[in-house]
Amino acid sequence: LNNLERGRALYNQGAFAESIPYFEEALKATERTFGNSAPELAEYLQELGDAYAGAQRASESLLVYDRLFRLGQQIIGPNHPQIISILWKMSILAERIGNNEDSFEMINQALARARESLRPDDQLAVQVVERYNYLSELLRQIDELKRRGEYVPPGQEQSYQDAQPEQNVDLPAHLNYQDVERNPFGQALGNAASRASFVNLDPL
Repeated sequence: LNNLERGRALYNQGAFAESIPYFEEALKATERTFGNSAPELAEYLQELGDAYAGAQRASESLLVYDRLFRLGQQIIGPNHPQIISILWKMSILAERIGNNEDSFEMINQALARARESLRPDDQLAVQVVERYNYLSELLRQIDELKRRGEYVPPGQEQSYQDAQPEQNVDLPAHLNYQDVERNPFGQALGNAASRASFVNLDPL
């Protein structure tokens, strides 16, 4: 708990990189006490994942969030708003490491789950729809560039923060949501593992 509190204090000051060792130690201590799949780990995983993301270490953050995603589904179910939020974050992280296809699949899953548990005007639902629309347009543009032989390699496309998603849209009703429970994240997680500067892969 002391490491967790010190990590949070640094994180709240914007010292994301400095907070990471404290969150890592807090997670390790909790794993030693409760095991590698205990519900108590969820809070520590979220703190560490956010710290990695804040420190621009998207690969490590994606790996931690994938673990939180799987643990969270066991604790609170697949359609809980927190699970949808995790998928939304994972989509952003997958795009940051250059995997737009997995990023789209993650937000597609988030959209399917939002349809099950959120009102269309819920803030999280709106964020999910905006990102879905953004990624749909991004992939359309990439396909067009590939068709014309002008494709720009990953990492040089327009970033999510600079994009202008469509506003005031409803959750689309025409999509096929039958495959939302499949695991489409292998390529993005493989990229994350190969790029991670430090990550404990044993729990994964």
